[in-house]
Amino acid sequence: MVSAQWKPNAEFETTLDILATRLDVAYDEFGLDIYPDDASVAGHRPVIVPGSVKLDGDTVVAATINDVRFMASREYSLNRHDLLNIGLRQTWDSDAWHASGAVNWSSAHSYHPNYNEGTVRSRAMFFAPLTYDGSAGYKTIPTFTTPVDATNPANYQLYQFNIAPKDSKDWDFYTRADLSHDFDGFVTKLAAGANITGASATISAATSTSPRPPTRRCRRWGRAPTNSCRTTIS
Repeated sequence: MVSAQWKPNAEFETTLDILATRLDVAYDEFGLDIYPDDASVAGHRPVIVPGSVKLDGDTVVAATINDVRFMASREYSLNRHDLLNIGLRQTWDSDAWHASGAVNWSSAHSYHPNYNEGTVRSRAMFFAPLTYDGSAGYKTIPTFTTPVDATNPANYQLYQFNIAPKDSKDWDFYTRADLSHDFDGFVTKLAAGANITGASATISAATSTSPRPPTRRCRRWGRAPTNSCRTTIS
């Protein structure tokens, strides 16, 4: 941040402020996603097993669903956010006259520094029956079980690898001018002012050609490198 002020006399004053910041947000997470209602993969369609449903009013609180997709995934990314803000203000005060003007311009840029640090997703999946039970209520963690061992790599098939770079830019512009005059009497002051604002945004992002599941109803996840967060479903 840089701030400068120039005041050659009692009437004029100029102020310049410049602020530049950079924020890096990195994450590396892994998890096991469960899609009990997703039929986006050809040849697979989840079906509720008749007789396994437990109702609470009109809500299914427990059931067994066949052909459910389980997705093991790792996703990591480095998101960089750059901000530049420049402001200039000028004031003039001479007896009863007062004038001021201000100009401000700001620019924001959110992006990945390179493809290696973009949003990278590695995924593998298997299909199996899912039995869940949430009948104990919202204060109790529901149970999720499947007969397939989710910790055995041999049970998985690869899902399409995905890299999604991001490059978003926007800017804002603002300017304002004010003029006023002081009076003695019933009317003490007359003032007028005007301002102009503008903004622009450009978003560029690449997306995967593979279908992205629309919902994630169940998720167990952890953050690397905490290996104790790995999920086992039995």
